[in-house]
Amino acid sequence: MNFFFGYVWFRISKVYRKEDKIGITGSGFLAFSQSIILDKISFYLIEHFAGKEYLLIYIRNLTYISVPFILLMIFINHKLYSHRFNQFNEIYKLESQSKSIIKGLLVILYLLIPVIIIFS
Repeated sequence: MNFFFGYVWFRISKVYRKEDKIGITGSGFLAFSQSIILDKISFYLIEHFAGKEYLLIYIRNLTYISVPFILLMIFINHKLYSHRFNQFNEIYKLESQSKSIIKGLLVILYLLIPVIIIFS
């Protein structure tokens, strides 16, 4: 899984490389996506195993939980991947254009899934 998140971070950071030399944009996008997906899993688990009354308590406290969690995830993703941009660049520069396009579409899909989850 770390490979997948590293690739997503790299592709986002590569797009914003001119404006963001340290890769914080990639870390932020990745952390946002990860937190939305984990929140949705938490909703499901709480609703099905603890009941709706606990889900309402969780939803009321979601801001207090999510904001620190997203900031923590940005920090963790940044520490994991920011120093590896050149390494990722060397690994993926030999990637064929068709493979790069397919993987790029998968990255976009991964980033869109949390947005779809939010509005569903």
